[in-house]
Amino acid sequence: MSIITYPLDGVTYSAEDVATYLCTRTSGVYAKNSNFAASITGTRQVTIAPGLAWMNYDDFKGVSVCSREDTVLTVPDADNTLNRVDRVVLQFDTASNLTAIRLKTGTPAVAAQPPDILQNHNQYELGLCTISVPAGSAAITAADITDTRADEAVCGVMRDGVTGIPTQQLLAEARARIGQLEETASTSAAAADKSAKAAAASQSAAAGSASTANTNAAAAASSASTAQSAASTATKQATTATEQATAAASSASAAKTSESNAKTSETAAADHLQATKEYFEQVRTITIGAQGWYATPEALKAAVPVGENGWWAVVGTTDTIWTWDSDTGAWKDSVQKADMSDFYTQAQVDALLKEQQLKDHPVGSAFFTISDDDPAQLFGGTWMKVASDRAIMGASTTHPAGTTVEAGLPNIRGTFAGIARWNLGDNPASGAFTGIAKQGPEGLYAGNGMAYKFNAANYNGIYGASDTVQPPAYYFNIWIRVT
Repeated sequence: MSIITYPLDGVTYSAEDVATYLCTRTSGVYAKNSNFAASITGTRQVTIAPGLAWMNYDDFKGVSVCSREDTVLTVPDADNTLNRVDRVVLQFDTASNLTAIRLKTGTPAVAAQPPDILQNHNQYELGLCTISVPAGSAAITAADITDTRADEAVCGVMRDGVTGIPTQQLLAEARARIGQLEETASTSAAAADKSAKAAAASQSAAAGSASTANTNAAAAASSASTAQSAASTATKQATTATEQATAAASSASAAKTSESNAKTSETAAADHLQATKEYFEQVRTITIGAQGWYATPEALKAAVPVGENGWWAVVGTTDTIWTWDSDTGAWKDSVQKADMSDFYTQAQVDALLKEQQLKDHPVGSAFFTISDDDPAQLFGGTWMKVASDRAIMGASTTHPAGTTVEAGLPNIRGTFAGIARWNLGDNPASGAFTGIAKQGPEGLYAGNGMAYKFNAANYNGIYGASDTVQPPAYYFNIWIRVT
């Protein structure tokens, strides 16, 4: 079929049809928490926990992968002189229809890199983690393992392909926005500090000018000859001091303004930071909503007896997604089965079709076709081919339906006189016979005789029109239903 609708009752689906349904989910692990988590369980031993994942490995093709047991991997010995980086992958092989957790060994190098991830229609891999193997090392530690499940370039967390939230993109945008806010707050604080320092410098200059004015005034008092000059100088200096004091006051005011602006920017930054925190909290809530895989509904209810809106989990026995229903305070299977009691079953439909076929072509009915196929393949029942090489005639009381009649021709009649005469007119003929004068060897009337010619076309023009008795015809295979 060119169009597959899934799921429908009474339809047999192939694995390819289900793969088309699963391709709506993006590739990745079900949730980062415990799904395919790596841990050190031996000197050179890494254990991968059970988990659930999806792989969208080709156009309109996806698979669901569930590992129910731990997978233990042994890391090969380190190179003596060069570092190595291995990679653990969840690998689906389309040719063998097998999925396995494999350790891909890297190439020793000074700047070692992990093996590439394969993601094509033949092999599709999800990178679970990388393992650093230092040169000459005897054991693997937890610090050597780098979790790559959240890296969308090699794995990522599965989400719905239509409505899923790209958390990595959102986190990147939030971090960029926080950086901008921090930069703005830092710039405003620096400007306020600069203004405060300028105000302090102006105040110090004003104090110095006032001190100089007092000294000059004392000098004026001690010397009358220079009093006028000193007084004048003191007046100028006092004026300068006053101006400087005014400038200092203005700088102090500007510092206050800058400080106020800095406070405003700081408040705005705090508001944006709070909004970002709330946004991150929403993302966290969505991520926390994935409760993982449980073997049975009872196991889910026992592990998570109370939930919140948006929480969901996968149940193994039903192979469906269960969601928390706050209205009923219980977990609910998201896949609801429709009530099909008002619909015909396949057996009922087959019986109706068989009944209708008998109504359309009852016993005794004829079927004309140019195909050589037995009509039983189309309508059921038993059919008999009849009337081979026979023309079809309408039935009558003389010839009832189902009877036959053999071929025949009408009789041909004609007469002629048996006495030979010299004149043609004296030897009358009719029907299929015509008479001609027979001239003898000694002249027109020498000898005695009259010739007669037989031609059925003279009686009926139908004769001679064909080599056989054949009306215009079109040949059919004619079948009669007998049961």
